[in-house]
Amino acid sequence: MEGLMEDDEFKILPEGCVSTILSFTSPQDACKSSLVSTIFQSAADSDIVWERFLPVDYEDIVSKSNVRFKFSSKKELFLHLCNSLLIDGGRMSFRIERSSGKKSFILSAGDLQITWSNDPLYWHWASLPESRFSEVAVLRTVSWLEIVGKIKTQMLSPNTKYGAYLILKISERSYGLDSMPSEISVEVGNSQGSTTTAYLRLAREHARKQQMERLFYGNRMEMLKSRVVEGDGRAPSERDDGWLEIELGEFFSGENDEEVKMSLVEVKGHHLKGGLIIEGIEKLLSYEQIHGKFNTEILWIRHSTIALRLATSNHKAKSRTHEQEEIVLQEREDGWIEIGIGSFCNGEHLKGGLITMGSKNLPSIFATIVFFLLLNLPSQTQATVGALVSKVCMQSDSYKSCVQMLISHPQTSAAHTVKQMAQNALVLAKKDAIATSNFFTGLASTIPESKPALLQCAAYFKEAVMFLNLKGLEEGSASLDVHYALDQAGSCETALSSARVHVASATDRIQKWKNVFSAAYAAVVTCFVFRCHCLVCLPAFSLTIRGNTPNRIGEQGKTASKVPLKL
Repeated sequence: MEGLMEDDEFKILPEGCVSTILSFTSPQDACKSSLVSTIFQSAADSDIVWERFLPVDYEDIVSKSNVRFKFSSKKELFLHLCNSLLIDGGRMSFRIERSSGKKSFILSAGDLQITWSNDPLYWHWASLPESRFSEVAVLRTVSWLEIVGKIKTQMLSPNTKYGAYLILKISERSYGLDSMPSEISVEVGNSQGSTTTAYLRLAREHARKQQMERLFYGNRMEMLKSRVVEGDGRAPSERDDGWLEIELGEFFSGENDEEVKMSLVEVKGHHLKGGLIIEGIEKLLSYEQIHGKFNTEILWIRHSTIALRLATSNHKAKSRTHEQEEIVLQEREDGWIEIGIGSFCNGEHLKGGLITMGSKNLPSIFATIVFFLLLNLPSQTQATVGALVSKVCMQSDSYKSCVQMLISHPQTSAAHTVKQMAQNALVLAKKDAIATSNFFTGLASTIPESKPALLQCAAYFKEAVMFLNLKGLEEGSASLDVHYALDQAGSCETALSSARVHVASATDRIQKWKNVFSAAYAAVVTCFVFRCHCLVCLPAFSLTIRGNTPNRIGEQGKTASKVPLKL
């Protein structure tokens, strides 16, 4: 490797400079970059980085929270807001996406416009332990079903595509909900949204009841269905939180402040229906990775080839998209290697954002360094068991305890690849997180005076289980997910310290989990370094603009862009 990549030369960059560079990436990329060197690790935790990842109105959102909480850093606040937060008197739930920092909201049933919901003959309001809100709307009986939710795009993340989902349940004694399809739609501003249909289908065990209804009322149902617009007949799908959801539609949240109207209506059947339980409407990102209005190039490394996709300058419906293709590295006469990103016409309509991408700005430095590191790391993951354990534990804070943990478990000691090691280590960490959660639950029953803090720890480790998943290995987000799991353990220690709970067995249990976690984290980091997952997303880096015609930049002509890389 060239001297550029030595750790000593990383130190040439001031930490504040590195922090500024990282603030132009994403939460996921910032956590990944902390693996590059100690300088990057320190910079990745700075407030400069994480304040940029927070929504611009985060202070206003925090002030509306039902529960007051303290945070020592912007990163801690970011992680806290990744969990659902009740705001506006408990009538709305808010959270931010871990990987992108984009906003997501859930409007409670109390914030929706439900026809006749205030008349106890038709609807009643009840409390359900499994609901995040204090009340849900329960349908007694009604012939006119109309549910409408509204939100301003100013509350959402700009230049982001969202999906709207009605969160519901269907009671065992429900009736009439599946006799006619409901019409669903999403409208933004004055534009007329598209309308499709959805069926409030009963659970599988009630299929016989549905067959009986069709047997007795089949002719009438078919006649009434002709009044409804044609649609795809969507059905509820199960959510991880135990509720059902129906996608009402998608919409784009631009920079203008417009009203979004989301609705589910069934008013053409004129038959009675009941047994529907409404919790709210969720506005969730349709795509986890959303491009902004500036032009970027996102590269995916796969072995020795590069696949790329060019994003246009905005995301309106008329935007032109480019097909994805694979391009190999090409040698240059000056000793560098270049990648052909594509060509574009430098016409009068072209904005300056494209030209500034050729400048040597701070994000270019960071991305070039990381890209250089990844290209020069070997991709072969096969190794002998002893060498494999040693390779993995080199990434751990405690080499000795990491080796002991991996060797002592057959699942990890028998692994022959880094990916197998990471998968098995994640399973062990997940099991130990469950055991630790159960430990604190049991301990809470024996120490009543410390019960709140101990139950809080049990909840933290239960949440840690969600972050220790195998899916992240395929998507390249495992290092970020496991990093969040450690934060849950830190939150437990903070809760115990604040409540002045000093129990030796609790401290030992947390340390035991940390040892298991440390080995799992080391395996995941090694897996990331050796590219176990198929696709690794990186930020864009500097471009050189080469013209195919003698025209200067600024004059109309065809140009080609190249990315120089030094090996």
